[in-house]
Amino acid sequence: NINLKNYLTNENITANQKDIFKQVSPNNPLIKQISSKVASKSCPSGNKICQSKAIFYFVRDNINYISDPPNEYFEHPLEVIYTGGSDCDGMAILLASMQKSIGIDAGFVFVPGHVFTQVYIRDAPHKYTDDAGWINLDATCKQCGFGELSYSVANQKKEYFKSI
Repeated sequence: NINLKNYLTNENITANQKDIFKQVSPNNPLIKQISSKVASKSCPSGNKICQSKAIFYFVRDNINYISDPPNEYFEHPLEVIYTGGSDCDGMAILLASMQKSIGIDAGFVFVPGHVFTQVYIRDAPHKYTDDAGWINLDATCKQCGFGELSYSVANQKKEYFKSI
């Protein structure tokens, strides 16, 4: 049984959380090009789980985590690629943009002081999914694999937003 009370809707999402969604850019030509290249070179068969994994590991392994600057703002995903580093929201925006650019549904999960991405792939193996069938992707967690969260994040109260 899923506790839907923790799922955000358009009506109760905060202004700050809304701002993060404005930066998701799956139709940007460069985002599409990079995502397609990562997915197709890693997974020529077109398997969505394989493609989603390839994009997750690309972001996790190539973008450095940088803690929030004093003048926090949500970076465009291209800025994250150009600089090679970002905080949790920049990495989540990039990851969601890349996943969506290849046709994978993406959303965000907010925990106190942190945000990460989730994706939904029909018929994904349960070993990767939460109880609602979504796959957790926290690119800031360098030791976390596909579908894994760190203990400190996994045990926090989560707010979900899926309509991006």
